[in-house]
Amino acid sequence: DGFSAASAADLEIPIDAAEEARQKIPAKLRDAMEFAAERIRDYHREQAPKSREFTDRHGSVLGEKIRPVARAAIYAPGGKAAYPSSTLMGVIPAKIAGVPEIILTTPDPSPATLAAAAMAGADRIFRVGGAHAVAAFALGTETIPRADKIAGPGGAYVTEAKRQLCGEAGFDALAGPSEVFIIADSSANPTWIAADMLAQAEHDEMAQCVLATPDADLEAAVFAKMEELLADAPRAEIVRASLRGRGALLIAASLRECADLANDFAPEHLQLMGKRAEELAEDIKSAGAILSASPPACRLATTAREPITFCRRAAGRDFIRGWGFGILCGEAKRRASRRRARARWRRRRRFWRKPKGCPRTPLRRVCAVDASRPAFVLKFAPL
Repeated sequence: DGFSAASAADLEIPIDAAEEARQKIPAKLRDAMEFAAERIRDYHREQAPKSREFTDRHGSVLGEKIRPVARAAIYAPGGKAAYPSSTLMGVIPAKIAGVPEIILTTPDPSPATLAAAAMAGADRIFRVGGAHAVAAFALGTETIPRADKIAGPGGAYVTEAKRQLCGEAGFDALAGPSEVFIIADSSANPTWIAADMLAQAEHDEMAQCVLATPDADLEAAVFAKMEELLADAPRAEIVRASLRGRGALLIAASLRECADLANDFAPEHLQLMGKRAEELAEDIKSAGAILSASPPACRLATTAREPITFCRRAAGRDFIRGWGFGILCGEAKRRASRRRARARWRRRRRFWRKPKGCPRTPLRRVCAVDASRPAFVLKFAPL
């Protein structure tokens, strides 16, 4: 980005600069960002996991303790464009989770990004990006503190850094270039479809945009509208490179075939447009976010309550096992299983009294644990 720091200390931006940017950005932009921030807070207040415990039929108390991590680092892209929405959707869940220290890191913070950091409640801001930012927060340096959790979208190098440093810190997901897969029927608006395609394509040359429809006339109308919108697009070169290399307009035999294609593709964003297309929502098994509404996704995603950072492609098929979740409030918390045996399980000499209903053969013998003495194993589930 052309920034040259005189010293390592200059990489940190004073938090007062964020509040100053908040006051200086245009009023309409500030109002829109505050509107989005409040909706994000509403969503994550309801989504936040809570500690729980219960007593089983043997009288043992089981459950899990949910506690916030000590420090979280939120990565907001900024090398090619400003993403204040990523800042809001990364910092706010950590704030709702009760993380004591939240740090925003971004390679080239725009006034809007700094303003978003102030609105969301970031405690510190660093002007660092790319794979080296992930490494610095995962390992810690003299200037950059080590973070327990690192979350936020990035390019291929950021994703690879997360993959290689897994175990040194906690990460949200292995996200990648932005994707949108649109399923539309003949009643869909071709202008809105074209707007969604271009909104995703302008993220990066590696972004992928796909339309699947059984209506050939709609496909032709969308193609024509995309050419029209591209004439005035400020990032037309990036959009054309994305569409030329990774875009697709598919004509399927039916909407059911469109759904099958989407499940195999497992996109980050899946858009259902048209009256009949929305009926397919229950048939979609693999997608980071399913948007089923009349407004274009480019408008809905930045004002909706749910997060916008999700896994892409094959990782999206692993959604139900955890890798597909975006930056959620639970990502900024630690889970630890909790077990407390009832008093009847007290030790007498070398033996434990067997509660009623307990099997005669201890499971520890089956698991090859030393059977000469009793053993309890507490399992901790890391995020």
